[in-house]
Amino acid sequence: VIALVAYCITLSVFMAKAIKDGEDKKADAVIVLGCQIKGDRPSKMLRYRLDRAYEYLKENEDCICIVSGGQGWDEDYTEAEVMKKYLVEKGIDESRITEEGNSTSTKENMIYSKAILEEMGITGNICFVSDGYHIYRAGLIAKKEGLDAFGLAAETELRFLPTYWVREWLTLTYYFITG
Repeated sequence: VIALVAYCITLSVFMAKAIKDGEDKKADAVIVLGCQIKGDRPSKMLRYRLDRAYEYLKENEDCICIVSGGQGWDEDYTEAEVMKKYLVEKGIDESRITEEGNSTSTKENMIYSKAILEEMGITGNICFVSDGYHIYRAGLIAKKEGLDAFGLAAETELRFLPTYWVREWLTLTYYFITG
């Protein structure tokens, strides 16, 4: 029990540190990791990610954006289509946004977005946006896939944070075991 508690505390320290690591860094490209959509609108969780990306893109007008997310079995559009539409409606020039609409996991988000960035000639100075609890694992995946990137944490509703945080411990454990 003591070892398990120590393991979870250690994971939590790494997760919390990853949330803060991206603050005040500059990037040439932002990758917004997908999340569930509702019809032709982003879910609340995805809206938080998009709002975080929007803030960053407004502050860094020379930065481009990749919206990364495929189409779930219960979705009428790709997450990327819905994300781009949302950012354009908020005022981001659509020429700054590239859709990556094939990915179905964080690993695929990173692989497919990296390929797009390489085609554009962007090989470094990249950030990704996701929920804070997810930044640490997404960063590990990005690094494993050869993407030198840092994370920007989106807001997570406080009432869901304990559940997602504990779930992330389990997902990280699975990731460490399976690679």
